[in-house]
Amino acid sequence: MKIYNYNNQTREFLSEEEAQRDPLEKEERYLIPASATTIEPIEVGENEVAVFEGENWVKKIDLRGKKYWNKQTKEEFVINEIGDELGSEYTDKEPPSKEEYIVWDGNDWVIDESIKQNLLEETKSNSAVSYLRQTDWYVIRKLETDVEIPLDVQQQREQARQTIVEKQKL
Repeated sequence: MKIYNYNNQTREFLSEEEAQRDPLEKEERYLIPASATTIEPIEVGENEVAVFEGENWVKKIDLRGKKYWNKQTKEEFVINEIGDELGSEYTDKEPPSKEEYIVWDGNDWVIDESIKQNLLEETKSNSAVSYLRQTDWYVIRKLETDVEIPLDVQQQREQARQTIVEKQKL
């Protein structure tokens, strides 16, 4: 007599084996463990698993271990439970990076050039502001002690100011 073992927590089919005869019974009786049944499991396909529910086997989706990414946040999510499915806001295509300019276009991850350009301009502007702050002491020293600002610093400060003005025009 065949028995079909299932996991006592997930109740998914694990294996089949021959039942052991009960050594204490004279009649032909078999021992059936707690997490087993004599009911044969149903056939399942790829990404499916047979689960014993009540007195029957049912087919459930099994995506455990598969990775998905949120199309908005690019956050990774791993399926851990039988039957878990994700909505249309997830894809199984991994984004090439977490950069803000990588976006989902409905079919794949793509570079949004306008976002990339805006980020580049913002980075340039932030670098310019940072350079001006770092070199402000030259200006203060000039005002207080009349010591000249080095020419290269003057030129780079002018370029930094132009970068900031250009960014403000956008």
